[in-house]
Amino acid sequence: MTKVRLWLLLLPVGLWAQTCPYVRYILFDACTNNNEGNDELLIFYTPVAFNINNLRINFPNPPGTVWCYTCANNFTCASTNNTVDYLNDNACEGTTFTCPAAGTTIPANSFILLFTGRNVTNNYPNPSALCGAGTVYVLFVNQTNTAGRYLNDPDSDQNRRTIITFTGAPACNMTVNYRGFIANANGNYLLVDPNICIGLTSGANANDGTQPPDGSCAYRGIGGGGPSNGVSLGNIGPNCDLPSIGVLPILWQEVRVVGGRLRWRALFEGEAERALTLWHQPEEQATAYIYRVGLGAKGELPLQRAGLYYLTVESADGTRVRSPGVWYEGDARPYIRYEGGRPILERSGEVAELWVWDMSGRLVLSAAAPVEREVLCRLGGYGRGVYNLLLHLRSGEVLQERLLVEP
Repeated sequence: MTKVRLWLLLLPVGLWAQTCPYVRYILFDACTNNNEGNDELLIFYTPVAFNINNLRINFPNPPGTVWCYTCANNFTCASTNNTVDYLNDNACEGTTFTCPAAGTTIPANSFILLFTGRNVTNNYPNPSALCGAGTVYVLFVNQTNTAGRYLNDPDSDQNRRTIITFTGAPACNMTVNYRGFIANANGNYLLVDPNICIGLTSGANANDGTQPPDGSCAYRGIGGGGPSNGVSLGNIGPNCDLPSIGVLPILWQEVRVVGGRLRWRALFEGEAERALTLWHQPEEQATAYIYRVGLGAKGELPLQRAGLYYLTVESADGTRVRSPGVWYEGDARPYIRYEGGRPILERSGEVAELWVWDMSGRLVLSAAAPVEREVLCRLGGYGRGVYNLLLHLRSGEVLQERLLVEP
């Protein structure tokens, strides 16, 4: 039995990293005893541009209150302790903190730092963990309640949820639950996996043991009624400094086509760099496949085939992070790729005639239009070796290719 050597590995890639803003991090047990309600914070990441007016947050405490720029309980840029000034004064090169005005469009590949109150403690938090993050947008909930929007130490009967909605983008909505016994510890946070939690909206505040349905986006502590799903518990330490970019998503600083070449640049601040993988999707409905592996964080590659290109990298928590995609027009010439170990002739509709010879010069395969994508799969029956292909295109161009078949 023979098979075609697999040169290109097929892997499914989720689309969440291309389409939705999302909450990634919730510090629900802040580190000050007299101002915790203002020092709790959330960190959002958005791979796409969106207007800040479209963000809605419904906190656990008090339930039913929605915070947004266009509602009575709103976000504000007023901070009585000049928090944004402090963050900028202590930021490292490559990071700027700013509070967006109502109606601001947050650009793609941006972080949003949101405090649950407006009277944030002086000298808090240390911004150095976000070195190289570019512009970080800072929001303050327009309230001065120091009691807190979150419950630090729920017991086995208590569930608390945060509802995140985006006006005009219901598919991006999510509800993050945490329940069951969690020990009170300054610096406790929830780390949210958007690959799982985007689109999951079940969960309610409860003190009677009521649980969110199975499959909800939830962290479940002791007595929480089952396994966690999409949310993990961590502790940032007694100073409640901001988490490093190593915990947060990879920053795609540049992914674009320049003069027929793909140019990219990714940021791995605070952690070792990892190899990137370049994917190619030849047509809108086609399956994406690996085009090149082992790429560095910065580089350029010439592109020869039309279609969508994007990069992926495995993040610190083991999930695959996907860059913005770019489309390259290229040309309409056919080419060979591998699908499940079989050679596939893409854009076969451009082929008028096809001939294949083995290394002895024997003609083993020929076909005329319409030529099927799977025509080269028949070569598995002719044994191991290198095969020479000649393709006459409808345009009049003639292409020569080689194909390796091995056991």
